[in-house]
Amino acid sequence: MGYKNRTHKNRRRLFILFFCLLAFLAISVTFLIRFSTKYIKTELEQALGDNVKTETVAIGWGSIHVKGLVFMKDGEISGRIKQLSIRPDFFSLLKRSISISSLYFEEPYFKLQIKKDGQLVIPISIPESKKQTTPDTKEPTTVKLKKIYVKDGKIDFEDKRPVRPTIVQITNLKGRLDNLSFPLKNNPSYLEIQAKVSGTLLSGFIKCKGHTNFKTGVSNVQFNVQGVNVLDEFDRSVVSAEGVSFHLSREREEDPRTLLSGVIITRPHFRIEVDKKGEIAQPVAGVKPSQKPSKEQKHAVVAIKDLQIRQGTLLYLDGKVSQPAHSIKIDGIESTVKDIDFPPEDKKTSYTLSGQTVGKNSRGAIAISGITNLKSKDTTAKIKLKDIDLRDPVLRTKVTWRFQMVFSP
Repeated sequence: MGYKNRTHKNRRRLFILFFCLLAFLAISVTFLIRFSTKYIKTELEQALGDNVKTETVAIGWGSIHVKGLVFMKDGEISGRIKQLSIRPDFFSLLKRSISISSLYFEEPYFKLQIKKDGQLVIPISIPESKKQTTPDTKEPTTVKLKKIYVKDGKIDFEDKRPVRPTIVQITNLKGRLDNLSFPLKNNPSYLEIQAKVSGTLLSGFIKCKGHTNFKTGVSNVQFNVQGVNVLDEFDRSVVSAEGVSFHLSREREEDPRTLLSGVIITRPHFRIEVDKKGEIAQPVAGVKPSQKPSKEQKHAVVAIKDLQIRQGTLLYLDGKVSQPAHSIKIDGIESTVKDIDFPPEDKKTSYTLSGQTVGKNSRGAIAISGITNLKSKDTTAKIKLKDIDLRDPVLRTKVTWRFQMVFSP
């Protein structure tokens, strides 16, 4: 009987001890959460400075909610955020770092601008922080953002370099970014973005998903663009396409080459116009050329591994031949191109193209295949013409040739 009583007392003591430990842990966790949120709130208010106004800053259970953020630049509103929610990782207080479990932007809006001299104007003026030089300060404080979410964002972009300023508006911006640190670290970050783009130069709906290393530039991202439309300075469509998809990758930091593979352009429409002098009209005029890199700097190269055009259309307007411009149209374009570099390098590029020519006084089938060097302009090609129909505009007679011609210069 005494043994049972002692066992019962021991169990009760263990239960009380366990309950006390649990209560202590709960109080400690609560204290850490409250302390971390107050700490980050103080740091946030100091970082915002006088250039940012807020309606309210509230502390919730393990989170901070900032409502009505307004960013000022030169006395004007350059950005705003309806609500910014921050959920800190309170265990980071035990280390020399600040860790944010999640950062949520609801309805952010920013204005970006490029001046005529090429200078980029950012919407946020970050106040200079006072650096403390103490013996304990060996490394800068690391800020780690585990997850960043953006909902219903909007960006207004203006480029004042062209004769007619380029205006682009990004709306319905939704995004996610995982694993980002400041200062930047050598690790991949997952990103997922979708947005609608419209403006005086281009429009479309963009989606991308993949990984990128913001420190080294090593990337692996898949892009899909729907409803692409590029306009010239007279609001005429120069290039449009039902869809464009490609895979973007960069394998090494020391390699400046950005590789585009699996490029597929579906139902594109190209419009090329030649003026009276025989020069091709450019969609964007008046942009100053960028400064040439020094010998020590590496040239950024965009390499297209393989490109396909499906069910395309080309409208060629030659103003040098006649006025109004003589038009030639090629329908049903199917084309493949392999190994293209921009700027061009000394290498071979293979290509094929086929389609149906539809002109005012002629029509027929055309097929071209060959190899070219875009840098040296050396080209070998095979051209096939089939079922040519020619119409005399004066006699209004039609001559049909049913044959095949092959040219191999």
